[in-house]
Amino acid sequence: MASNTMPKCKYGLACRIIDPKVEGTSKSPIEQQHWYKFQHPCFWVCKEGHPELGPPGMLCPIDAKYYKGKPELAAMIVPCTNFDPDHRRCFRHPEDDFVAEEVVDESPDELDLAVVVEATPWTPPEVGVVSEDAAMEAKGEAAEAASNGDWAAAVAAYSKALAGSASALTLAKRAEALLKLGYPTAAAADCNKALEINPDSAKAYKVLAKALVKAGSFTEAYKQLCVGNKIDEDPDSADLQKALKAKCDKIKKIGEKRAKRAAVAFEGMGLSDAWASLELDIHNKYGEASLEALKKWEVAEPVALKARLAELGASEEQREQLSKALAELAGPPMDIS
Repeated sequence: MASNTMPKCKYGLACRIIDPKVEGTSKSPIEQQHWYKFQHPCFWVCKEGHPELGPPGMLCPIDAKYYKGKPELAAMIVPCTNFDPDHRRCFRHPEDDFVAEEVVDESPDELDLAVVVEATPWTPPEVGVVSEDAAMEAKGEAAEAASNGDWAAAVAAYSKALAGSASALTLAKRAEALLKLGYPTAAAADCNKALEINPDSAKAYKVLAKALVKAGSFTEAYKQLCVGNKIDEDPDSADLQKALKAKCDKIKKIGEKRAKRAAVAFEGMGLSDAWASLELDIHNKYGEASLEALKKWEVAEPVALKARLAELGASEEQREQLSKALAELAGPPMDIS
């Protein structure tokens, strides 16, 4: 890669001392030769000539930035095919500096598709006063129901057992059953109660992590699972931890990509200054500064968002343009930790 720290010839493209024979220094040490000592912008030859580039044979820069706003000229660029190390050392090639942007798949993955949307919240059943003996009997019934896959019966029996004698383990087991029935919010609440009773309950941490996954809170799920696995790791939990680590990394990359995309979109609408203030508002609300998060805000509080945009100087036309861009968005659910 050509060094950006090399001295540049003051003549730039006008300099023709680019060949040892031409400059008459071919017998001098290479370090003393002009073409080697100085960095010149590389060029392509416009053989046919062009009104905006010059007569036939004109040397033109290969860097597309020289043709900004003139795509027809940029399309004429002839890339340099000289890969000789000395040549590329002294003639700066934009393609050498190109850093390929990592392609991040934003489509929903298995974890996204497993998120549960609860139709109605779960409410504990009324069990009345339960004696310790009845609570012990209920635990046995709950265990049997769970082993048979009858999760509704298991939840009912665990609820009865908890009314007689609350314990971290029983709460974690009821949470596990609730999760099977599609109630991640209630399951997470049981796990949090279990951890208040026993902060070292590995099972409570693990079930809590699974509940958070079902709720779409992947980052928080990863944090809780790491704690649980530190106390007591098992193969399944270790596999889930790896999957959640990969998911968190993906969420971060998607967030960075979306933030850049939002900044470019706002710049294109002439709202760069507005975005500088708005992105903090969006991040505080949704944990991600992106158009996708802004769309959530528009759906939840359209009047408040419209007022905020007006406050930041967005015209009615710009607000309509932004609303249209948001309407065209499609993407996977965000992490809601």
